[in-house]
Amino acid sequence: MSIALLVLLFALLFLVFVSLILFVVGPSLLLQPYRRTIDYYRRHTSLLYPSQLPYRHEEFTLASAEGIPLSCWLLHPAGEPRGTVVYLHGVSESKISGLPMANLLCGAGFLVMLYDARRHGDSGGRFCTYGFYEKRDTSTVISYLQSRPDLRLGRIGHPEALRDLARLVTRYRRTLAVKLMQRFGQRRGQTKQQNWYWEPQAR
Repeated sequence: MSIALLVLLFALLFLVFVSLILFVVGPSLLLQPYRRTIDYYRRHTSLLYPSQLPYRHEEFTLASAEGIPLSCWLLHPAGEPRGTVVYLHGVSESKISGLPMANLLCGAGFLVMLYDARRHGDSGGRFCTYGFYEKRDTSTVISYLQSRPDLRLGRIGHPEALRDLARLVTRYRRTLAVKLMQRFGQRRGQTKQQNWYWEPQAR
């Protein structure tokens, strides 16, 4: 076998290998991140269920636009809610990771919605699309909250509500969370920063 033939064969095998990585193995690993279950959280925290907090809560499942089940918790503050917060966890995390923040927010008078994104926690779904389809799931959650006549929701963009939250977050040294919310409200091409948050509406 000539050297040229060996080089050609090696090049073909290399292309096949790279193609498998790029188009088969890579997407499968990327779109199927490690799913952290309750067993994972047991090794890191004792706060695992909303029933461990001193607030009334609901546990239910919503269906995404594609029919994927989304596992949800809704925590109610002790008094009349000042507004509503929808907690979005990170990649590989679950709604369990939001319980400490939910505890603080409920204590400050906010209604808190936590849910597992698709292919995370107790929700269904085979793939994580890093926001491409997940934004529809968030829309499903917000639509559900808006359909509840017993919940006090609000509109977006009131700086006073954000200042109230900033005081709470700063007290617990979580200023980064506020900065992230502020930056999330920016649009491409805008120079003026916008603050997005739920402002309680009068009934």
